[in-house]
Amino acid sequence: RLLVLDEATSGLDPVVRGELLDLFLEFIQDEAHSILLSSHITGDLERVADQIAYIHQGRLLFQRDKDELLEECRKLGIETTEDDTRDTLVKKIKEKTTE
Repeated sequence: RLLVLDEATSGLDPVVRGELLDLFLEFIQDEAHSILLSSHITGDLERVADQIAYIHQGRLLFQRDKDELLEECRKLGIETTEDDTRDTLVKKIKEKTTE
C-alpha cells in the first residue's frame, strides 16, 4: 500500500508535526506500506525517509539513499537544519562547491 502526501507537515506546529511523523513511521514499520512524501522541510525528510528524490519542474533530477546523500553533504561540510528549505540547501551546496 502506498500513501501519497503533498506537504503533509507544512504549517503544523512542531509538536503536532513530530506526532504526525511518528504516525508515518508506525505506518511503514511492517514494510507492506510505503509513503511518498513531498516536502520542503528537510528535517522531516531526514527523520522519516529512506530514499530522497529531487523533482524539479516535473523531472526527476536524482534519487538517492538518504544516508548516502547526507554523507555527501557532510563531506562538503554542509550543515542542515530542520528549517532548511530547498532553496537554502541549494545555496549552501553552491557556496561549498565554488569555494
